[in-house]
Amino acid sequence: MDDRRKKKDYMRHRDKRLEYQQFYNSIKRASRRKVSKAQRLHTEHARKVARHYHLPPPYRSKIASILKDEDSQRTPQMRRLEDEVWRDWTALREDLMATLKDNWMPRYIEEVHAAINEQLGHVQTLRDSGLASEKKIHAHRRFIAGLHQEIEIIQCGLDVYEASVFADVFIFGGRSVRKAYFRQVYGF
Repeated sequence: MDDRRKKKDYMRHRDKRLEYQQFYNSIKRASRRKVSKAQRLHTEHARKVARHYHLPPPYRSKIASILKDEDSQRTPQMRRLEDEVWRDWTALREDLMATLKDNWMPRYIEEVHAAINEQLGHVQTLRDSGLASEKKIHAHRRFIAGLHQEIEIIQCGLDVYEASVFADVFIFGGRSVRKAYFRQVYGF
């Protein structure tokens, strides 16, 4: 009699317990890597918010490093420039969305491609003149890679884009560039 009662109690609360375990595992146990307490708390908070708002998982870009560490070659000047560029592109995207409604994305992607081609021209000019220092080349590499990533992620949809912004996966946010992939695509 006692065994049946235990089983009945177990089965009655089984669904709630499984739901809690799935929630706990998705927040606390999603990574097996050792990280600092601050980074762990930041990641847990991001996962809670993503679950609460039903955000899709962030897009893993081929051009950005998987590691969350900030690019060690990124200077404060690069950070300021990237922040300014990020704000400008966000403003352009919002303006295009407001004016062109459903047809904004092809125009936005066209503008980003034009900016990438312009930057590639600057890099070629630098390399041809012999004034190309590794720091200048790296700044242009980060700029081009950030724009490339912008196209890559925006094409997945705005919900994935927002999840990626929240998960901090953007090069303009400090992530490193995967130089092997960048070299494969852009040649330097």
